Amino acid sequence: MKTLKLFFIFILTIQGYGQSDNADKLHSNSINSKASVEEVWKQLIDAAQWKKWDTHVIDVKLEEDLKKKMEGTLVTSNATIVPFRVIAFETEKTYTYKHKLSSGMLYVKRSVAKTDEGTAITEEVWYKGISKKTFTKLLGPSYDDTIKTKLEVFKTMLER
Repeated sequence: MKTLKLFFIFILTIQGYGQSDNADKLHSNSINSKASVEEVWKQLIDAAQWKKWDTHVIDVKLEEDLKKKMEGTLVTSNATIVPFRVIAFETEKTYTYKHKLSSGMLYVKRSVAKTDEGTAITEEVWYKGISKKTFTKLLGPSYDDTIKTKLEVFKTMLER
């Protein structure tokens, strides 16, 4: 009986461990701007401007304005050229794009929402695939602060 109990505890531990390992790690932060939703959205979807406030982006190549199913190319801060695809787009609300990592995918979701103080701007980043653990460890828990810093630069650019 004691062996059976230990076996069930072992199985439950393994199941719990597997579930937590498979959960997506979400990095997120928000900031408020005095700018209107329309002003924020206009700048947020101007991919050519991303390099001015996103330290991970050196350049962006797009053939048209940002929209759903749009494909483009990012040149990252480590000089890697990365194709990306917009997978969700809701005008003046949110967009999400993804790009391939060495063995997985990186997702970036940016959103705006009207608040009493002006406009809330939110960025969420998560990973999927085999490299999820590697990138989570590499960027670590401080990546939420990195997002906040990026959004503060964006806010300053907006409110000039």
